[in-house]
Amino acid sequence: MTKEQPVSDSVVGQTLPNGMDFYYHLAIQAGICDPSVSPEDFYREATLGDQQVTYQGHTVTVKLIHKGEGAYEQNGETMIDNSIYEIVSVN
Repeated sequence: MTKEQPVSDSVVGQTLPNGMDFYYHLAIQAGICDPSVSPEDFYREATLGDQQVTYQGHTVTVKLIHKGEGAYEQNGETMIDNSIYEIVSVN
């Protein structure tokens, strides 16, 4: 059983880099998913949309604020430039 967390607009404006399990981490950061829920269980119940995720009746919407270049080589080193998203609403 998961612990209910209050959904708050206080997370609006926070940013999150794109990466593995992006929507899972977004839902946790926005307070609509408890960290004790496994990514597998989260994705089984979540509905993913265009820059939004809905989980247990709550939807978090983000907007792209930095288009990353992904992995690239610079001076012989692998650099990572992830896209960055900003939370615009939590309903």
